[in-house]
Order: sequence, then C-alpha cells, then structure tokens
Amino acid sequence: MKQIKKTLGAFSGTAMFLNVVLGTGLLILPGLTAKIAGHAAFWAWVAATLVSIPLLWVFAHLSALFPHTGGIAHIVGRTFGRGGFVAASLIFLGAVSLGLPSVALTGGYYYASAAAFAGAPAWLADANLAALVLLTLSCGLNLYAPDTAKKIGASAAVLISAFIVCMLIAGALALSADMTAAEAQSALQTITAPAHLDWRAAAAVFFMVFFAFTGWEVAIGMSGEFKNPSRNIPFAIAASFVIAVALSMACVLLVLLAGPDAWHEAAFATLLPARFGIVLAAGAVLFITINLFAAIWSVSRLLYTLGDAGVLPPAIGKLSSAGTPRNAVLLFLAVGCVALLAERISEAAVDDFLSYAGLNFFVLYGLVSVVAVRKLHGAPKKILAVATLALVCALLFFSATPQGVVYPLALATVGVLVARKLRGGDSRDGEGI
Repeated sequence: MKQIKKTLGAFSGTAMFLNVVLGTGLLILPGLTAKIAGHAAFWAWVAATLVSIPLLWVFAHLSALFPHTGGIAHIVGRTFGRGGFVAASLIFLGAVSLGLPSVALTGGYYYASAAAFAGAPAWLADANLAALVLLTLSCGLNLYAPDTAKKIGASAAVLISAFIVCMLIAGALALSADMTAAEAQSALQTITAPAHLDWRAAAAVFFMVFFAFTGWEVAIGMSGEFKNPSRNIPFAIAASFVIAVALSMACVLLVLLAGPDAWHEAAFATLLPARFGIVLAAGAVLFITINLFAAIWSVSRLLYTLGDAGVLPPAIGKLSSAGTPRNAVLLFLAVGCVALLAERISEAAVDDFLSYAGLNFFVLYGLVSVVAVRKLHGAPKKILAVATLALVCALLFFSATPQGVVYPLALATVGVLVARKLRGGDSRDGEGI
C-alpha cells in the first residue's frame, strides 16, 4: 500500500483544523442566539466552550496515540475491532454525506442572495447550482499534491482569520459611532454579570452553540498525515480551539453590545454599512469553500482507508501519481451531488440534514469516550475519560429523538454485518485496520 505522505506539522496542522472548525456559524449564530436568549446567550457560549474541553482532550490523546487516516473510525476500531471500525466509518460517512452538501448549500444561499442583489439572471442566482460549484471546487482543491494542498490550507486559514478580524474591527468602529466608551463598558458588565442570568434562556440555545464547536471529529481524519503526531496533534487541537473560541466570543460580545437591533441571523449585515453586504456574502462563500476543502481532505482519507481495507472497491484505496486519494475524492463528489439532487427533489430543509448529521457525531463521541476509558492509563486520565463519557451520554439523552436514533443504528448494523461478511467474524483487537 502506497502511504499518504506525512506533511502536517504543528502550525500547518493548526491551520487545517481551523479550516474545518471555522464556518458560517460564526456569522449566523451570535445574532441568532442573542435573538432567542438575549444577554444569556453569552453564558451559553461560555458553557459550550467548557463542555467542549474534555471532548477535545479525549480527541487529542487518542488521535496522538493512534494516528491514522481512518481518523475517528480507526480510534473506535482499537476497542471494538473491525466491526466497530466499519460501523463507525458508516456512521461518520452518513453524517458527512448529509452535512457537507448542506454546508455547500448554505454557501449557495449566500451566493444566490448576493447574485440576486447584483441583478444576475435567475439561473445564475440558483442556490443549488452554486452549491454544486462550491462542492466541485472544494473537491478539485483536494486533487493537488499534499504539499501544495497543505500550503493552500495554511494560506486559507490566515485569510479567513484575517477576514473575521477585519469584520470585527469594522463592526467595532461602526458601533463606537453610536456608543461611548463608558456606555460600552457598562453594557459589557451587564452582559457578563451572572447575577441576573436567565439559565433557562441560556439552556435553550446551548445545543445550537455547542455545534459551533464541533469539527475536530472530522479534522482528526488528518492525524495519519502528521509528522511527530504525539506532539503536533495535541498542539494543533489546542491552538485551533483557542483561536476559534477567541474569535467566536469576540463576535458574540460585539453582537450583544450592538443591542436588539442586531439580534438576528444577519447581525453583521446590520452592524456594518450597507455597502459591506456583498463583502459579507463573498466572505461567507469563502468561509464555506475553505471549510469544505479541509473537511473533504479528511473524509477522503477515510474512504481511502476503507478501500485499502477491502470494505470499498480497491480502486478507492489507491493514490494518484501526485500522492492524493483521487478516487476517494471523486467518490465523495459523486455522493455529494446525489445528496444535493435529493435535497432539490424532496425540498427537504437543510436543518433536517444537519440535525441527522449532528446526532451521528454525538454517537461517535460516545464510542470514542468508551475507547478513552479502555485505552488511556493512569487514574487522572481514567477519571476524566469516565466523566467525558457521562457528559456525552447526558448530552445524547437530551438531544436525541427516536427517529433520529434510527439512522446511526441502521448504519452501525450494516457496518457490523459487512465486517463479519468480509472476515467471517469480528476481530476484537482492531489491528490491521
């Protein structure tokens, strides 16, 4: 088997992780959560940040311990064997096959609104067509040699971070024209004071905010491409988390300071002068293209691993002359196109696709937490792993719906049956995955 070249270091890995984690939720969720929960939204973001830390601690330790192109599925396979590996792979692919086309469609909506504003004809302002272009472009970027793709990813992370910072500066300058420094300080104290916090309002938006801090479960599919994974993977996860939290909290505080007029899905369109509308739409499309590029990088590695393991046709497990899993990338492009077509025909809401994808990820969090309990040694690590498992179970209990649970269970069942058919049983050690 020709191995994918290890090209990611601490800083390039951080950049690629950021590209997966940062998304348009950063533009939408601060205003949307403020609309629902008011000032309590600030504490929902704080709570989601704190809850994410033990999950990321588990991901950091396990992906550094078991770096592999199979990512989260390989980690599950270390405890649950080949059957667990294939089942987790299908649960993961079931999530991204719905989630990533939905992300592309969100970008399509941004593009369509900007195109319509600019007076483009209806066919050129079609959201589904734009989503297809974004998905194809993101897959195309993944066909570059890993060294080149890594440079694209690093440059993209700098670009997207700079865009967010510039947007925050422009918003702060616009706000300063209507609010004195003393008024801003007083409003900030009101927002962050826990004395009169409405906990029920904060709880109402907690899960919405929590999903803004997901993405590392996709990103760790890159773990097999890290140089010195025991050092660089934990660094990349920690650094990308700190940057993502800093940018997110800055966006939330700015929106809350702006007051109720900005408490809606398009908060920054209200904060910034009207002439920035096209810039915001372009930024959102850039966000999503970069987000898809990095996520497809990770997903294609899992497909490549499944091809090499014999779960998918062997051609999927081969590398191109440039060293990329080209067939795996093209397979995902085909799956994404089918998902977009299904969305167009059925007129299903993007929210429905994302909710099914989100529950799949929660199931994977639970499985990974079990692996942490089994594989991490030392009393402090064991205790934190058990606490993380309890936390995930509690979140899954409060967020799951009966119809939503059917989807990951069906995928897991198929995965176990496929694994047993391939090997006539289930290898418990997970080796060779």
